[in-house]
Amino acid sequence: MSGRQTCSTHPIELSTPPSETTIQIQDDYDELKKAEAIFIALNLPKHSRFYCTCINTLKEQVFWRKNFIDIAESTDEDKLQLLKTITGVLRSNEDMPKQLGLDQ
Repeated sequence: MSGRQTCSTHPIELSTPPSETTIQIQDDYDELKKAEAIFIALNLPKHSRFYCTCINTLKEQVFWRKNFIDIAESTDEDKLQLLKTITGVLRSNEDMPKQLGLDQ
């Protein structure tokens, strides 16, 4: 037997994501940009815990992002109330007090 080794080649399969996945990613991106635009229009201080928590929640929580977009025509106070509720952070950058009976 010779010291020569043979190498078997395995074809590499490159797959592209289905077009449905690509469309969903684009839709998520567009939806996020819409929610961010609504949020930015509230003119909140950018370097605060409340601001950062809201932006992160809108990025990560699709359900709440959709709800936020749905109330775009509501008053700014309604939008802020929703953001406080979903993030658990007040505009003063403090945690919202827990309400009795909700942790049971």
